[in-house]
Parts: sequence; structure tokens; C-alpha cells
Amino acid sequence: MPEIEPLSDRLKKGLVRIDAEAPGGMDAEALGGLRRSLARTIARLEPGSSAPVAVFRFQLTGGKSLLFQGNEALPLEPSRLGRLLNSVEVQLQSGENLELDGALAAWLIRPEVNITDTNLRQADEKLRSLKSVRERDHSASQVADSLKIRLRSRLTQLVGALQAAQSDPS
Repeated sequence: MPEIEPLSDRLKKGLVRIDAEAPGGMDAEALGGLRRSLARTIARLEPGSSAPVAVFRFQLTGGKSLLFQGNEALPLEPSRLGRLLNSVEVQLQSGENLELDGALAAWLIRPEVNITDTNLRQADEKLRSLKSVRERDHSASQVADSLKIRLRSRLTQLVGALQAAQSDPS
């Protein structure tokens, strides 16, 4: 079984790959945030570091990738970041985490906000149409109402996270 390099060494190699990448080769919007995130994580890993802990972190836990805001996992699948890390050949092991720059966190959260908002609007429209029918299906109305409540809660959480990411001073 091959030895796994320390996380800081893998992140430093990722920085070198980012710097060597031709402009436009990767997702340009995420590239700067990824570079700052790798540098931020490397700084935190240095012995005796007093670097502040980032608001957002990406972690592999039991084979599943999670995006955390503080200690709370956000309700989204951060697979876009996994693909971006793979493109610079940075492999995180289970339990390792990457401290995210606010711009990179916003890049991950923004599409999820848009999808959730669209789904909420569709659920609201469906609920209105169910309630307008003369012989209402109460069961279908309850299911649609429940979905709308869950989506609204998720959207509120994601919008709050997006606002926090956009206000990150990094």
C-alpha cells in the first residue's frame, strides 16, 4: 500500500498546478478562490499556526463530501468542488478538510440556491392549483405544503450561507 503524502504537501502541489494552468483551462471563476483556499489551509496546518479558522470548510466524511458552515453541514452536494480538486490532482482523505475562501464557497452555494428557488416556486404553484380545485385532494395538498415548507427552510439556510460567503473578507 503506497504511503500517502501529508495534506500540506498535496495542497502545495495543487498550488503549483494552479499556477501552471493556462488561463481558461479550469473554471476561471473558482480558480482564485481555490488558490486562496489551498493557501489558507496550508497556513492553518503549519506548526504553531494561529491562523483563524475559516467559516466554510469542505470535508470528506465516510466517503461523502460535505460543505460545513461552522459546525453545521449545509444541505447541498458539493461535488463541483470535488471535480475542481481532482483537476489540480488534490485528493483529500477521509477526515481531512479544506478551509474555503468565501468566493469559492459562494461559487458552490449559488447554483444550489437557484435550483432550490426554482423548486420552491414550482411547489408553490402546484399547491395553489391543488387548492383552487373544487374537490380538493387533501392528501396531495398536504404533501405539496410539506414540500414547500422544507424547500423554504432549505432556501433560507442556503441564502444565509451565501450571504456569509459573500461577506468573507478573504
